[in-house]
Amino acid sequence: MKKLLVTFLFCYSAFAIVYDTREGISVDTINRIVRSKNILSEKIKVNGESGKLTVDVSELPIDDILNSLSKILKNFKHAKNSRSVLINIPDKGFVYRYYIMSAGFEYKTVIFKIRVPDAAFKEDPSKYWPKNLPKPHGKITQVIALKDKAIWALYETESYADQAF
Repeated sequence: MKKLLVTFLFCYSAFAIVYDTREGISVDTINRIVRSKNILSEKIKVNGESGKLTVDVSELPIDDILNSLSKILKNFKHAKNSRSVLINIPDKGFVYRYYIMSAGFEYKTVIFKIRVPDAAFKEDPSKYWPKNLPKPHGKITQVIALKDKAIWALYETESYADQAF
């Protein structure tokens, strides 16, 4: 089981279990589940510039979202009671990545989504990496500004290799 460590600016760290979807599952299927009760959806700035990263804030608690995803994820039994998960959905040489985390306020859930090159299909995936995102080699630090009505949160995440978050 792969895990990803995500560190936030306010000294909170979470291990996200990395899941792949079962064969034949499309991005539209995931979107319908995670966006069913959205109160916010917008493209956000990474390191001060616009990119291909979007964020959704859902009124649903993370447990409800994970229960809805249970039949389409491989090895889902490990995700129960998780506070954060990363889901990979392959798409013709690219991968959609959803980082789903419990927001901790009013039982909301925050979902980050990005489409990145699949290292398995590209000779040099960093060549195809979305503009304004750090290249997928070595340690990466990203600063993400998120506005939810009156709530402002600043996330700083660190990741390694091609994890994208």
